[in-house]
Amino acid sequence: MKKDSDPRNRARIQRMKAQMSLTMCREGRTFVAYEPALDLAAQGNTASKARKNFQEVFAIYLEETIKKGTLEKDLLRCGWNN
Repeated sequence: MKKDSDPRNRARIQRMKAQMSLTMCREGRTFVAYEPALDLAAQGNTASKARKNFQEVFAIYLEETIKKGTLEKDLLRCGWNN
């Protein structure tokens, strides 16, 4: 994955706070954190690791969609209203 040329963007995204309703489930020995409103998921060998991995997935999602200029289009695809 190509790094964003402006490290300030990553810092701004990391400071953002968002309230989401993560669905946690266990599949065998793996925990899955899923956010249906964004259709994003992450996994880990513990629930806390899955949540931590989800935070990283969410930050990358924001970083990449903002960089590509597709955030609004993707949110609309997920059923968000503008």
